[in-house]
Amino acid sequence: MDAAVQIGYGAAPRFGRHPDPEPLPGNSIVRVSAAPIVPLDLLCAGGRSYFGPPPLPYVPGVQGVGVVAGSTHPPGTRVFFTTDAGMKPGDGSLAELCSVRDEDLVVIDTDLADTAVAALGLSAEAIARLHGPIGLHIGSHTPAEIALSLLAEIVAIKNGVELKQKKLLPEGV
Repeated sequence: MDAAVQIGYGAAPRFGRHPDPEPLPGNSIVRVSAAPIVPLDLLCAGGRSYFGPPPLPYVPGVQGVGVVAGSTHPPGTRVFFTTDAGMKPGDGSLAELCSVRDEDLVVIDTDLADTAVAALGLSAEAIARLHGPIGLHIGSHTPAEIALSLLAEIVAIKNGVELKQKKLLPEGV
């Protein structure tokens, strides 16, 4: 597979061929569509991570977005995921394919583009709860009515009320 491979500390990874990840029990293979480079990736690549320098070579990338190629989730399921790349031996998300622990997969149910989800750099829990626009649809027209719709949703969530409205962000947001 094609990947960004870290072959030395303090240098940019090189683009090249790298072995496909092995299917492991309790892991899924994800076909990666987007992966951010976060501060932890830079620390690991520089050999300055608080986890110690990772064994070389490795594929960096501690977060990503993609579709499941095979696991307990149906193939094609869109997911956000985290990896231990650079913190423990193993490869990360800056590759075509990534082996991910099943418990580190979060199904994405939003119209946001994969690149936008990856760029947000949110924790898996936050992405799972991401929705918009906010506020209950009550036909609001005035600022006071809009504020009431927002407060109504906040109170409902605080009180554990399951809301029936589907929340989706507009295309491209």
